[in-house]
Amino acid sequence: MLTVLFLFACFVKAYSTATRIEWGHFTSAEQTAILQAHNAFRSKLALGTYKSAAGVKFAKATNMYQLKWDFNAADEAFDALVLCPMTPTTYKGQNFYKGINVSRTGCGTKACAAWTNEFHAFGPSGYVMTVNTKQATQMAWAKSHSVGCAWANCQNGADTVMLVICRYTPEGNTAGVKAYAQGAKTCAMCPPVAAPCVKATGLCGEPLPVPDYKLFPAADQTYFLSKFNSVRSQMALGELTWDNCSWHWATNDKPNETIYWPASKATYQLKWDAGLALSAGKKLASAKYFPDPTGNYALNASVGNFGYNTNVDEWIPRRDSEGTLQQMINAAWFTWYGCFGVLKMAYHAMADPKNGTQVYEDILYTYLAGSARKIGCAYRNDTGYWGILCYTWPKGLTVGSAFYPAGTPVCSSCPSTAPCNKATGLCVLK
Repeated sequence: MLTVLFLFACFVKAYSTATRIEWGHFTSAEQTAILQAHNAFRSKLALGTYKSAAGVKFAKATNMYQLKWDFNAADEAFDALVLCPMTPTTYKGQNFYKGINVSRTGCGTKACAAWTNEFHAFGPSGYVMTVNTKQATQMAWAKSHSVGCAWANCQNGADTVMLVICRYTPEGNTAGVKAYAQGAKTCAMCPPVAAPCVKATGLCGEPLPVPDYKLFPAADQTYFLSKFNSVRSQMALGELTWDNCSWHWATNDKPNETIYWPASKATYQLKWDAGLALSAGKKLASAKYFPDPTGNYALNASVGNFGYNTNVDEWIPRRDSEGTLQQMINAAWFTWYGCFGVLKMAYHAMADPKNGTQVYEDILYTYLAGSARKIGCAYRNDTGYWGILCYTWPKGLTVGSAFYPAGTPVCSSCPSTAPCNKATGLCVLK
């Protein structure tokens, strides 16, 4: 065993002639500086403004991506420096810098300057990897999207050596292949959505944001409306019952009571509105999760509740029975409709979020508000969670007021522009 350890120690000593003093990752500010050095170089190539020392003007690039920082690649570069290599293992997808007695400060941008200088000194050299331009071509490799770098300070004999390695994804420097596509029009090959052209830099930039929301297709709009208008019709006709669960929960000693909602003199039949649905979707796109006191996930309050009498469903952990849109609609409808009702028939404006009964009543009142004529809904279908948001219009609920004009005859206050449908008890817009 001692012999094996001795031989291993001798092998390591023979393999590594340099001693690592320190090594590490670049700070956030240094990462930004390294990216700026890369992208400034790539931008000049893309725009056709880069020239060699001999005055040779480089061709424009049509597919040059803007680089972003890659932390995984930085970790790979960090690991590659652990033994203080004095020569690089490869130039494919990797750049290597070695400086004698170079300060740690700014070593990343010094490395970038050394690499770009290859093009400056030797010209395009066919735009392919050569002995003299092998690191400039990797910096200019158009299809590389990201870069990550690390540094090491090593003692190699009498010399203090600063090493920098950068790794690129996807890797470049494929033998015989040009670093970038050339053409008269900068950005011509940039994907319009995945990496649209940034005209100021000539680079293929960040992808356009993909909305996190989705709009309901026509069949599900109809399904939603059938639910809303069916309940609104029962309410208008005085046929809607309410199980007073809130009393039961509050006291735990009273049985549920069944109460009939009073008939309505003027409750409109809801129509789907694409503009309201889009507005709801845009709100959903900016929504974030946060835990509510009951342990569920609800929409962040920044969404806003009453721009158009908006209503927000909880973000509900996905169950196996909620795989389709209609299953999600049913689950959302249950949380909205539930068993809350008309103890006072007065709108609270969700003034007391700790009073769950008032909050759920207000959500229900908004959907059943007699003055509401239009509705539009959108949904988020995230991993593990989903949510639905609906807007109704017009806004007509005021704090403390009834949310529809109760009384008979049914439909008696419907205007001429929305005559009564006696079968449903709803005012139907012409």
